[in-house]
Amino acid sequence: MKIKKFLALLLAGIMALGCFAVTAAADEGDSYDLFIAFGGDPADSTDWAYQYYGEGGDNKGDVVAVNEKIAVGETKTVSLTLPAEAATTYFIAPCLIAGADYKQLDFDVKVSIDGTDVTDQLDFEVDAKEDSRKWWYEDTGNFKGDCIRLAGGFNTYAENRCYLKEAPVFTTIEYTVTLNSISTEEPTGGSEEPAEEEEPAVAFDPSSDEYIAQMYIQIDGSWVFRNTWSDEDYGTITGYEYADQLSDVTGDVPVPHDGTFTDVVLKGNGTYTVTLENPDFVDGKGTEGTKFNLIGVATNMPASAAEQIKVTDMTIQVNDSAMLKYTYPEAYLDEENLKNTGYVNILGANSYNNDAEMADCKAVFCDTANWPGEVTKVTITFTISGFDHDAPAGGDEAETNGDDGATKADDGATKADSNDKKDDSKGGLPTGAIIGIIAGVVLVVIIIVVVATSKKKKSN
Repeated sequence: MKIKKFLALLLAGIMALGCFAVTAAADEGDSYDLFIAFGGDPADSTDWAYQYYGEGGDNKGDVVAVNEKIAVGETKTVSLTLPAEAATTYFIAPCLIAGADYKQLDFDVKVSIDGTDVTDQLDFEVDAKEDSRKWWYEDTGNFKGDCIRLAGGFNTYAENRCYLKEAPVFTTIEYTVTLNSISTEEPTGGSEEPAEEEEPAVAFDPSSDEYIAQMYIQIDGSWVFRNTWSDEDYGTITGYEYADQLSDVTGDVPVPHDGTFTDVVLKGNGTYTVTLENPDFVDGKGTEGTKFNLIGVATNMPASAAEQIKVTDMTIQVNDSAMLKYTYPEAYLDEENLKNTGYVNILGANSYNNDAEMADCKAVFCDTANWPGEVTKVTITFTISGFDHDAPAGGDEAETNGDDGATKADDGATKADSNDKKDDSKGGLPTGAIIGIIAGVVLVVIIIVVVATSKKKKSN
C-alpha cells in the first residue's frame, strides 16, 4: 500500500509539473529585447554615417541607444540620440528579438521626435494588402531569423514600410511600445467566415528549361540599383517599369539609367554568365557611386528548388580586373529571401551581411578603397546543378535591346562538364561518322585506314 501511495503521489507531482510548464508557456512571461534599428546620414554625408543594429552590431557614428526588455503586458520606451541631426533617414524600425516561431503578435506603438509626439503621423494602412499593426521578420545586423520589425518606422526603399508619412529628421527619436500579446499558435479564422486555405507552395520543376537568372546590384552613394526579380517593391514580379534595368528612386519618382543587362534562361545543368555593361551609376543630382552594396543573382525559381539545386564556382568580376574578382567554390542561397518571397536568390557581395563565410567577398567589392571609379562591366559566372537534364551548349539570344538601360536575354549555357556522356539519339550523327561517310564515297580502302588511325590517336 505504501508503495502504491508513493507512486500515486509521484504521478500526481509529475502531472502537476507538466501543468505548470504548460501554464508558464501560455502565460508568455518571457521578456524580449527591444531596440530601434536605424541607418541614416547627417547633412554632410551620403555614406550611411549613422547605423545602429542593436548591441554588438556593426554600428557607426557614435549613436547613443537606450534599449529595453519587454514582456507581455508591459510598456517600454526605447530611443536613439545622434551627435548631429539626421538629415537623411534611409530606414528606421523598432525591433523585437523574440525567436523565429511566432505566428501572432499584437502591440501598440507611439513615436516622438525631439520631444514632440508625432504618433498622429503614423499610417498603418500604408499597404492595403496587409492588416494594420503590421510586423514581419527581417534579418537585422547580427540578428538572423529572430528579429521582428514592428510597424511604425520608415524605409526609403520600401513604400509599404513607410508608416511615417515623411522620412524622420531628428536628433533624438523615441518609440514607446506596448506588447499586448505574442503567440506561436497559428491564427484562427473569424467566426463569420472560415479562414481561407493557403495555396500550396509552387514546386520546383527539374525538367523545366524556362527559369530565368538575372543580376541584381546596388551602388552606395548614388543608390542606383536593380533589385531582385521577386523584390516586393521594385522587382519584375511587381511590374515595376524599370525592373529590367538600372534606376534610382528619389522620393516616389523613379529615374532610369543607362546600362545593358544580359540575363539568361536556365536550360538545365550548366555554366551561365550574366552581365552588366556600360552602367551609369551617377544619380540625377550628380552624386557618384562610392562602393558596391550588393551584387548577386536573382531567379524566379520557387523556394522548393533550394532543396535540389547547387550553385558552384560562382565568380564575380568588375572591369575584367584581377583585383576586383572573387570566386565562391559553393555559393550561398539567400535564406531570408526564400522565407519572405518564396524565390531563390544567390548571394554574392553584400555590404549588409556580417557572416564570416561572406567576409572575403565583401572586402573586395564593398570597400570604398576598392571602388574603381568608372565601371564598364560587371560579370557573374556560375555553375548550377540539380536539374534532371543538361543545358545545350551555346544558344541564341532571345532579345537584344540597345544601350538605353534595357536587357538582352541569352538562352544558352556552357556545359558544366564537357566529358559527360550524352545520348546520341538527342542529336545528329557523330562528327567521326560523317567524315567516314564522306570519305567512303571517295575511296573505301583509304577511309578504313584513316578511321583506324584516328581512333588510335583519340585513345592515347
